[in-house]
Amino acid sequence: MLAAITADECLIDGNAAPAAGLVHLAPAAWDRYIQSSGPGTIEHGITIDRDRASIRIRTHPFGLYPLSYYAAQDLIIISQSARLVAEELCRRGKAAVADRVAIWEAMFFSLPLLSRTLYRGIRKTRIGEHIAIDVRSGKAHSLSNWRPCLTRGRDSRGADVAEAAEVLRQQFDLPYSGRLLVPLSGGLDSRLIAGQLQQRSLDLRAFTFGSFGSAEVTFARRVAGELHIPWEFMSLAPDDYVSYGDRVVDLTGGLVSGMHMHLYSTVSKLDHGDGSISIHGFLGDPIAGDHAAGFQHFPTTAAAAAAFVSKRLSRSALAARFLPPDDRAAILAEIEALAEECAGAGSLECFEEYFFIAERQNLISYIPALMETHLPVLRPYASQPYMDYFLNRCPGDRIGRSLFRRAFRFAFPDLYRLPSTAHVFGPGIHPNAQKLWVRVRNWLQYATMAISGNSVRVFSPYLYEQHLFLMRTALRDRLQHSAAAVSSYLDTDAAALIRAAVSIAERRCDIGFTIMAADRALSKLSC
Repeated sequence: MLAAITADECLIDGNAAPAAGLVHLAPAAWDRYIQSSGPGTIEHGITIDRDRASIRIRTHPFGLYPLSYYAAQDLIIISQSARLVAEELCRRGKAAVADRVAIWEAMFFSLPLLSRTLYRGIRKTRIGEHIAIDVRSGKAHSLSNWRPCLTRGRDSRGADVAEAAEVLRQQFDLPYSGRLLVPLSGGLDSRLIAGQLQQRSLDLRAFTFGSFGSAEVTFARRVAGELHIPWEFMSLAPDDYVSYGDRVVDLTGGLVSGMHMHLYSTVSKLDHGDGSISIHGFLGDPIAGDHAAGFQHFPTTAAAAAAFVSKRLSRSALAARFLPPDDRAAILAEIEALAEECAGAGSLECFEEYFFIAERQNLISYIPALMETHLPVLRPYASQPYMDYFLNRCPGDRIGRSLFRRAFRFAFPDLYRLPSTAHVFGPGIHPNAQKLWVRVRNWLQYATMAISGNSVRVFSPYLYEQHLFLMRTALRDRLQHSAAAVSSYLDTDAAALIRAAVSIAERRCDIGFTIMAADRALSKLSC
């Protein structure tokens, strides 16, 4: 979908919309909108008022259908893809330029912050955002966005496990039709989804992606066997990170890199047939407390932002060595804006968790959205009852998703006892001992790679997608090419940055994938 609006015309996918009245664009899927006309408003989507030359964008309250847009005097462009917006600008003789700060943010935080995209002047919507745009002046105002309160449960009693299990069960009381494709990983979330669906005697088919021999595949196979669900393993080849990685970059304008192409590539390869739908656990783990860490007092929002930036940027030498001071200051200013937002929601004591829920889920929202280019996707946890229940729990129930885990064990004790990525030998052995074993196996692979120059590796099944090994071998040439191209945007030696990022000491594969995504997304900026 692409809408280009001026005071005199309104083109929706190249077709002229009515010259007067209201034009509504409501999402049927991430990449498909249904156009209608007439009075009134729509719950979420885009409303274009031709008479008043104004636009209202109301994004889904849980971020299901993210958008990108450009707003300038007498030209508004809106699409699900920032790259489509950039290409439309080029067609109109307005070259898009790279946003250097956004590239740095994507490297260190997985995505550009707030409304930034990799293109300067092209913005992305945020979860639950309401935006008003005046077409003639091009001024866009964000009227509101989703701001979860994370401190409501400070004094609440511990929750009843049976009650929590019932809340989880209710999220799956959805209208199902056709075969359900269930992405099954080695973690708890996907097996809970599979267990809930299997209880309803639905037509299920599970699939798992990953590297051959990874523990994730082994764990998922055991879960599928326990539930008697047909299961298929989809191997991720090194070429997939280029071919499907480029595709997700094109579809999102670089807001998703090849690091997160796995579900899109898997669904693309599956013979899912007509009428199949898939399911995704979007928002399930962060709302239940995956990033909860208790309350931490900050005297000011600036103090909260400084502590967060120090933790995220200072834990490695990369930021100090490569990040220009002006760009670091711009990033800190945006983190402070997020801290102000968090304080307004009464959640400053939980700022780091607020960031992962309210901000990072903007990235995660694209994962099921990309799947929707192939088949419908259900998101059972993206519901108000689920959020109201788990966000209102006391810290003891949320830290480490304690209540979620206990409710899972209550509802599906046999599934919970199976090994998982969190408990590789099952929950019966002390978790610290299991973490130590995983760490030893991983470091054995790192050590053999370093000593042999990547020619030998003692394979660790707990490095599920083998990103670091791929960066240092199969993807090395592509990385070097992308680094050379992106150096001019970053005003730094991107090749040296890449070498440092994929070193055994740093292991920051996300930086390498961001460099490749930026190269792809920005490669056709000249008009």
